[in-house]
Amino acid sequence: MLEASQFSDFDLASCRADKFFYDILANNPSYAKLWAVVKIILLLSHGQATVERGFSLNKEVESYNLQADTFSARRIICEHVNAVGGIFIVDVANTQLQVSAAGARQKYLAHLEDQRKQKTEQAGRKRKLSVKKLSR
Repeated sequence: MLEASQFSDFDLASCRADKFFYDILANNPSYAKLWAVVKIILLLSHGQATVERGFSLNKEVESYNLQADTFSARRIICEHVNAVGGIFIVDVANTQLQVSAAGARQKYLAHLEDQRKQKTEQAGRKRKLSVKKLSR
């Protein structure tokens, strides 16, 4: 049975509404129908409402213009931080981490150079296609 104390103890600053309702309703078979209705209501579009963002697995990683490789790298980092138990438990004295961080700038510059080459190659292909069309 639902108790009023469960709802009066709810603190929006420390708990998301979807998790709160899930903990109370989804695990209780007698409230299965009520949980189905609450789940539908929570999934309704609310623009940028907190509840809607709460369902995103990537809520802290996702942004509007992420490229696939950047998104993957950020997801790997997020999963590692969660696996070790939080940001304060990550071992920054790890030698592999230090070597990777030291080479990050060179990798980034190489990536920018590859992108520049791809753009110039695409422009060259477009130019060749337009010359072929004009020569016909």
